[in-house]
Amino acid sequence: MKVQEKTIENCQAILTIEVEEAEMKAALDEVYKQASEQVEIPGFRKGKAPRELIEKHVGKEKIQKEAIEKVAPEVIQKAIIQENINYYGRPAVEVLGNEPLVLKTTVPMPPEIELGDYRTLKTKKEKVKITSKEVDETIESIQKQMADWQPVDRPVQAGDMITINLESEVEGKPFIKEQGSQYQVEPDKTSYLPGLANEFVGMGAGEEKKFELKLADDYPVAEMAGKTASFQAKVLEVKQEELPDVDDDMAKKVAPDIEDLKSLKERIKTNLEAKQNQKARSEYEVNLLDELIEKSKLNYPPALLDNEIEKMIENQVRQWQMYSRSKEEFEERLKQTSYQSLKEQFKEPAEKRLKRSLVLSKFANEENITVSEDEVNAEIERIASEAGDKKDERLESLNKPETRSSIHGELMTTKALQRLTELAEKPTKNKKDQKNNTKTKSEEEKSE
Repeated sequence: MKVQEKTIENCQAILTIEVEEAEMKAALDEVYKQASEQVEIPGFRKGKAPRELIEKHVGKEKIQKEAIEKVAPEVIQKAIIQENINYYGRPAVEVLGNEPLVLKTTVPMPPEIELGDYRTLKTKKEKVKITSKEVDETIESIQKQMADWQPVDRPVQAGDMITINLESEVEGKPFIKEQGSQYQVEPDKTSYLPGLANEFVGMGAGEEKKFELKLADDYPVAEMAGKTASFQAKVLEVKQEELPDVDDDMAKKVAPDIEDLKSLKERIKTNLEAKQNQKARSEYEVNLLDELIEKSKLNYPPALLDNEIEKMIENQVRQWQMYSRSKEEFEERLKQTSYQSLKEQFKEPAEKRLKRSLVLSKFANEENITVSEDEVNAEIERIASEAGDKKDERLESLNKPETRSSIHGELMTTKALQRLTELAEKPTKNKKDQKNNTKTKSEEEKSE
C-alpha cells in the first residue's frame, strides 16, 4: 500500500492510495476460494473447479468487485494509521483505477469548534401572561368535546359532522380512499386540501358528487404539492352539534374535584400557565443556543450533515409507514416522493440540528458537564415506574445498551441547556461593568 496523495480540507482527509499487487492478489485468491466452495459446477467437487469456470459462472466483474470490497477497508485502515489521521466516521471509497488498483478515500475528521463568549448572551426569556380570552377559548374547546351529535334530515351546513365515502386520484394514481369515515365540515379551517369542506356544504344524505381540487402548495409530499386531485364523494349521514350550557353542571363533569365554573377557570389558567412556561422555557433554551452558534466558529466534515439528513429521512419514512392505513398506501406515498426531494427538504433543518448538537456538546465539555451511571439508572427507574404492572418489561427494554446511550445523551442535553440558561440569567462582571459604564457615560452627558 502506498499513499500517492494526501489533502486535508473541510475537516476531512482525502487520500489517493495505490494497492500493492500482492495485497490485491491475496484478496482475489480469497474471493475465488469462497466462490469455488459455494458454486456448484458440473464435473467438479466444491472447491476444485478452475478459475476460468468460476469466472464464467460468477462473473469476472463481480469477483473483482468483491475483492476490492475485501481489500479496501484493510488498506484504508493502514493508510489512516500511517498518515496519523484522527478519523471521525466511516470513510467513503472510490475506485480510480484497476491496474494497479488505485483508491480515493475521503476520511471524516473531528469537527473544529471555537465557542463564542457564552457568558454574555443577550437572549431574554419571554414572559408568560394568560388572558381571560385564552381561558374562554379553552372552555369553548371543552364544551365542544362534551357536545352531542344528533342526526338531522337537511342539507349539510358548516360545523356539521358527516359520514362519507370518498375516493380521489392525482394524475391517474390513487390518492384518498375512505369508506364510512367521519368528517367535520369546517370551511374556515386551514387545510392541505383547500375548498374540500365547501364541496360538502349543501349536499344531503345519500347524495353523490364529483369535483376537482388543487392541493396546497405546501402539501407535505413535495411531488404532489399544487397538483389537481379528482374526487368522488357520497354523503351517508349528516349530524349537527348540540353544545351543553357553560355552567357549574358542565364544569363538574370535567373532573371530580371541580365544584363549579369558577374553579374550572382557575384550574385552566393554572394549567395554561404551566404549559406556556414550559414552552417559553424550551424556546428560550433553543434561542440561547442559536445565539451561541452565531457567536461561534464551526467547521465539520460534510459526512456529518449527510448522516443527519439520512436520520431525518428514515424518521419520515417510519412515520409514513406508521400512519398509512395500508401497505399499498405506504408504497404509493414512497413512489410519489423522490429521495432527492427529501434530501433537499431536510437539508436546512438537519443543518440546524447538527450545529446545535455540536455546539452544545462543545459547551458541555468546556463546562465539564457529565452524566453518571447513577443518574442514568435513576432516569430509567423513573420512566419504568410509569409502566405500572409492566415495569419489569420496561426496565429490560430501557437497559439495552443503545437505549441507555440515548437516555445518557438526553440527560446530557438537559444538563447542558440548564447550565447555559443559568449563565445567561446570572449577572456577570462584564454585564455589570457594561451597565456601570453606560450609567457613567449618561451622567457625563448630563453634566455637559
